[in-house]
Amino acid sequence: MFYHCFASSCGGFYGWSFIHWFLWFGIKFNHFLKLKIISKILLKGYKKIEADAIQSKLSSQEGEPYSKEKVIEDVKSLFKTGYFYDVIVDKAQDKNQVVLTYTLIEKPTITSIEYEGNEDIDTEELEEVAGLKAYQILDNSVLT
Repeated sequence: MFYHCFASSCGGFYGWSFIHWFLWFGIKFNHFLKLKIISKILLKGYKKIEADAIQSKLSSQEGEPYSKEKVIEDVKSLFKTGYFYDVIVDKAQDKNQVVLTYTLIEKPTITSIEYEGNEDIDTEELEEVAGLKAYQILDNSVLT
């Protein structure tokens, strides 16, 4: 009797017919099969910033499902650090696994600052006004 009511037009189990349940489980199972898992995250191009510091800015993690939205957030987060001119993400896919490669183009670092021809103004005053310091990341907007 239960099966008859479940599969019949009497409203079925929880008001769903057998067809409704079959379709619902089929869609959920199909979604699970299409789920891509991040098997590896590779970082390239960084020299001055440690890998752990970069990794801490990523919301995408190995072993978690791949999400295009998370990768977009990762790129935004890396740009917000101010250390990179460009961030390129490559996605390699094999069956249900994804390898993400983040290629990072770092901004240059100021290694030294020399003031020449400053006869009327002290070097200390120029340093204060310029707002530049050795070993900081170059900000082109300061130079213009």
